[in-house]
Amino acid sequence: MFNSEYFENRMKNLLDVLDVHNTKNMIVMLGNAKYRYRLPTGAPKDTSKKTEMLIKCKEWGISADKKELKKAIWAKLKKYVRTKINPEIVVVAENRGHTVMYTPPLQFAAH
Repeated sequence: MFNSEYFENRMKNLLDVLDVHNTKNMIVMLGNAKYRYRLPTGAPKDTSKKTEMLIKCKEWGISADKKELKKAIWAKLKKYVRTKINPEIVVVAENRGHTVMYTPPLQFAAH
């Protein structure tokens, strides 16, 4: 099945080949398929428990209170996660001296 885990393994194989050929500073262009955006383990998601979200808020200096609804806490975290937490494959590539860039979303004009 083609999913995030499968894609990440294939990407790591590509990075291994680049290492064998002593190739550094490559730019890897990726499309916008959802499986290419999996966040690292431990990153909060909208399905995370409220207590886990509160812990991340405290860790990252985001103001949140246990009296707030989980949805409100997630709204605060979501912005941080989208702007500060890189997808797993980006982290792996950067740790090996490469850059990952994503193509812009496709816009289809109605004719």
